[in-house]
Amino acid sequence: MASHLTIHVLLVGVALLISVVVGLGGGLLHRADHNTIPACIFQGGKTFTGSMTVCMSVLIALGLLF
Repeated sequence: MASHLTIHVLLVGVALLISVVVGLGGGLLHRADHNTIPACIFQGGKTFTGSMTVCMSVLIALGLLF
């Protein structure tokens, strides 16, 4: 049976991958409005940060991390 640490690392890894995909989508959507590339990278970073915060909050609220 997998240890609790392994399960926690896998959950955080899944949350990280989901946040990367959401952040990439946010940056690409910002680029579709003909904005500069640095502005798109910044927007993608903000979207990634927000998505990671939501994912971690959900995992903590469900009692899966702490």
